[in-house]
Amino acid sequence: MYWQLIDNATGTQVASNNLYENLQVITPKAGDYTLIIKTDVEASQSFALKLSQVNSGKTLLPGEITQGRLMPDGSMDEYQLEVQAGQRIYLDFQNLLARQYGYDSEYGWGYNYEARVRIIDPYGRYQSIGESFDDKEFVASVSGTYSIVIEQVGSKRIEVPYRFIALTSDIGQQVRPISLIEQPRTIDVVISNIQVTPTVGDVITSSQDINIDWTTTNQGSTPTQGNFKERVIIKEKVTGNIIAQSIVGYDETTQGQLLAHESKAAYHDSSAPRLSGSR
Repeated sequence: MYWQLIDNATGTQVASNNLYENLQVITPKAGDYTLIIKTDVEASQSFALKLSQVNSGKTLLPGEITQGRLMPDGSMDEYQLEVQAGQRIYLDFQNLLARQYGYDSEYGWGYNYEARVRIIDPYGRYQSIGESFDDKEFVASVSGTYSIVIEQVGSKRIEVPYRFIALTSDIGQQVRPISLIEQPRTIDVVISNIQVTPTVGDVITSSQDINIDWTTTNQGSTPTQGNFKERVIIKEKVTGNIIAQSIVGYDETTQGQLLAHESKAAYHDSSAPRLSGSR
């Protein structure tokens, strides 16, 4: 499917592209225009698009954490940042969802998602710093409002959480107030109700298979963002020495977000270490 933007006064085409190219910035003159959607396929096709004004996104404050979620419907997230010419800007993305290559019954072989980040200057020009979904660094060529656009591309889409910090070259000179009032924790994951039981019988013996169950609770005020890991550690009771440990991953794509004040059961199968003495 394709689209065209026609100037009604002259009848000329001022811009065009396919609908699979999610984002395109257009800087037309003032006037009336006609948007045409067409396809070469002789069948009904559905589509969706959105016209929005550049620099209409949420305002970023340097040094503050910003978090959001890319939804499967193809919508994009836009942010704006006021920058002075010559300033160096760094976008530090944290705890991004891992990209995994595999087979899907509907889409075939490919990654579980495709996303990108685009930087647009005050004149609608893309910054040539790459579009990959990771950290970005660039120097502002002009002063004004820069747009940061984060979007999913391709036909296969899932919910993708993200968080990042926008840092500028003068971040160390900026005065920021420090509040001494206790603030509510946005995300606070805690463990409780730990139970260890043998797979056979009632008594745990050396080298026996054991089941470890616990409850994971988000005591914070906002849902978790992305995957996280829990560590299972087995120590000697007397000395406190670590004799076994394992990492248990929490995968948001299959387990969902851990909402505020929500609890979920977790477990891990292990073996009691072959050691003498109390544990």
